[in-house]
Amino acid sequence: MFKQRLFLIVSFLVVCLAVIIGVLDSMKTRFYIFDPEQLHKLVQQALIANGHLNITDGKLIPIIQQSPNTIRLVIDYITVELQKTIDKRYLTDKEEWIFNNAGGAMGAMFIIHASLTEYLIIFGTPLGTEGHTGLHTADDYFHILYGEQWAFSAGS
Repeated sequence: MFKQRLFLIVSFLVVCLAVIIGVLDSMKTRFYIFDPEQLHKLVQQALIANGHLNITDGKLIPIIQQSPNTIRLVIDYITVELQKTIDKRYLTDKEEWIFNNAGGAMGAMFIIHASLTEYLIIFGTPLGTEGHTGLHTADDYFHILYGEQWAFSAGS
């Protein structure tokens, strides 16, 4: 009798937790402060302004760089422009690079913003790296400032 009662209580709590998580997940977009399209435009503007992209006949053409070290100005452009449009309490006030080894991808990251619903980082590695991100509810948007990223899609 006790085991059945305990099972019912645990089952009820699990169902309640699942409902709460579902409701919160459906509301998370209300708390976003970044718009993916605006971030995409900002990255393009930063790359164009610092000589990494050229517009030819309405198409964006990458300009080959001699060194990845030229990306410093692009990062500065992005952070300065974000500070003009996003409330400063949501952005870090100092640049701090943190070594990161997550999912097998090793590199360093600069956290511009982090909250329960979204984060914005600059991630870099001086060498090729590989790893996995796992399954999660986050929406990921990657804007490559320099280099390339390869990804596998399920079913391909």
